[in-house]
Amino acid sequence: MTSRSHARDEAAPEAEPLDAELGRTIEHVLLPRLLLAHRLPVQIEPPVAVVGTPITPADVEGFAADLLSADEGAAAARVRALLAGGSTAEAIMLDLLSPTARQMGDLWDQDVCDFVAVTVALGRIQRSVHELSGVRAFRGTGVDRPMVGKVLLACAEGDQHLLGLLIAAEFFARDEWEVVLGPPVSQRQPAAEVQHDHFDIVGFSVGSDRRLDELAATIAELRRVSSNPAIKVIVGGPWIDQQPDCWQQIGADAASTDAREAPRVARGLLPTSVGS
Repeated sequence: MTSRSHARDEAAPEAEPLDAELGRTIEHVLLPRLLLAHRLPVQIEPPVAVVGTPITPADVEGFAADLLSADEGAAAARVRALLAGGSTAEAIMLDLLSPTARQMGDLWDQDVCDFVAVTVALGRIQRSVHELSGVRAFRGTGVDRPMVGKVLLACAEGDQHLLGLLIAAEFFARDEWEVVLGPPVSQRQPAAEVQHDHFDIVGFSVGSDRRLDELAATIAELRRVSSNPAIKVIVGGPWIDQQPDCWQQIGADAASTDAREAPRVARGLLPTSVGS
């Protein structure tokens, strides 16, 4: 979703086009604020095991149309209908919301949808994530339990895959982690976070290989300044899906290509007495 605006940035024109300026505002101001406005539950019971009705490609196409329609409630109504029909909250998050968000990005890149339409669509998706996170089968009973650890989740600089990060945060919270969500970061921001607060894990979403050197420098810096000498780094996101072994070259400790698996991978990086 960021390819066009970054290409224009690199060209460094004397007078930046209005749509490029708007795109940067949406990417770096509006979407991070939408993400940070989402309130994660603090303590969550493990989910009830439910086998649900699978999500189909037709569901994805229909949901995408709902997101772009003038009917404000159409997308939410479809999500509720899928729940009522037997689909699980987990399946809807991973098999409906995530692919539809990618489709929105493709429509933006292809100039089929403008920035405003995509932003409205992402806002509707985010509301669906918020609603699904409250479903009993996803959240459990809400009984207080000790936290496994504390995780900071953020997009690598230049990447805006905030929905995937938000969904990953829900799965970490469900797995009894204390979760802190950060906006897209510069090299200094995660270092400042881990310097002044104790984190067990830092997770980055990586959308492309354009800034892997910068991400490697960020990881090295946060290890240097972290108040927790044993801090671990996990990476995920679209680029990791394509290049599952690239985490080694940027200095991370592990990678996950599935939001459901990320908390388990992170637990495996903790000392046995903490993560077990």
